Amino acid sequence: MVDPVSLLLLLAATIFLGYLGSVLYKSTRVPDVIWLLLFGLLLGPILQVYEVSLFWKVAPLMSVIALTLILFGAGLSLNFYQTISLLPKTLLITIIKFVFSLILVGFFLGTFFPGFSLLDGLLLAAIVGGTDSAVIQALFKSFKRVEKGLESVEAVLLLESVINGVLCLVATITFIQMHLTPTFSITESLSNIATVFSTGLCVGAGIGLGWLVITRGGKLESFERVITLAILFSCYACAELVGGDGAGPVAALSFGLILGNASTMASIFRMTKRPTVDVAGLTKFNEELTFILRSFFFVLLGLITTVSSITLIFGTICVVLIIIPRFITGKKLCKKLSFSEREMAIIAGVAPNGLTAAVAAQLPYVFDPAGKYLPQPQVFVNLACVIIIETIVFSAIYSAILFRKR
Repeated sequence: MVDPVSLLLLLAATIFLGYLGSVLYKSTRVPDVIWLLLFGLLLGPILQVYEVSLFWKVAPLMSVIALTLILFGAGLSLNFYQTISLLPKTLLITIIKFVFSLILVGFFLGTFFPGFSLLDGLLLAAIVGGTDSAVIQALFKSFKRVEKGLESVEAVLLLESVINGVLCLVATITFIQMHLTPTFSITESLSNIATVFSTGLCVGAGIGLGWLVITRGGKLESFERVITLAILFSCYACAELVGGDGAGPVAALSFGLILGNASTMASIFRMTKRPTVDVAGLTKFNEELTFILRSFFFVLLGLITTVSSITLIFGTICVVLIIIPRFITGKKLCKKLSFSEREMAIIAGVAPNGLTAAVAAQLPYVFDPAGKYLPQPQVFVNLACVIIIETIVFSAIYSAILFRKR
């Protein structure tokens, strides 16, 4: 059993390290996620300070809460009309990149990784096929200090992270179900993806509009942020129950988008009383909660990861296979979709993995803890951790070189 005092010390150290990492990022351009993962690796597999069995049990809950808050925050920061206008372009780019990455990484691992079948390879490819909105936001904070007019590119990459995040989760669950139930078909998977997106959008938007109506005229002056948080978690849960796994993240983003554009919603739906949602205060409150949970989650991920030479080698090759299709398909598609050369370069090379991959990597263990159908559930976490670190490092170095030219 883990001592409560040592857990409190771990939490305190994690918060300090997360803050220090965010401060150092301004000068080092190394995102705090790297330091947090390395800290977890140091305390877990290297020094073995903590017993990891407890952390395996709490990781799924921590990951869901962190993912919900991050996507809610992303929704709050997006402009409604800009999001609607960029959605068709972003959707096309995201799906093509995801499919190419799935094929390259899946067939490589299925062919060469010891003990992996093609289905195992595709499962890992689905786990690491996305990007992380929190890291993208951190990178763009530094971009904006150097260059103006990047709002549309940031919106594209944030939307892409949400879309491919849902694709990752649904594809991961699909491949797991194909392990557990061989009769599960691709047709069912495509139907599930459509259901997940539509349900998540409707549930999030519906609850968001309802909450705007309730809060008109300042009816909830006390504890409004905390109650909004409770509504957010309820929104996530309702979407998951109605639309299936993966609908919750879409609902969280949709809910945040509605609240973040309260004035626009009031004009569209001709509300006589204007909503009194404190968007600035809610954003600040969400940022602080997200900071704590996200920091602790990445330390936790490091604690339960075991890195070996084989995971380092194969993880590095997978990163190359993930990046290549982004440059090839991304630049060609961006040109056809009327993005500038500068925007193409940013969209193609900024590809940090993160929280979605960390969440998805735990699903094989969650669905099959005994390892009856998936005999190597730990391997997915180990490979995902390597790929997360290396894609973030690549994106940081690439962006530093890209913006140094300005």
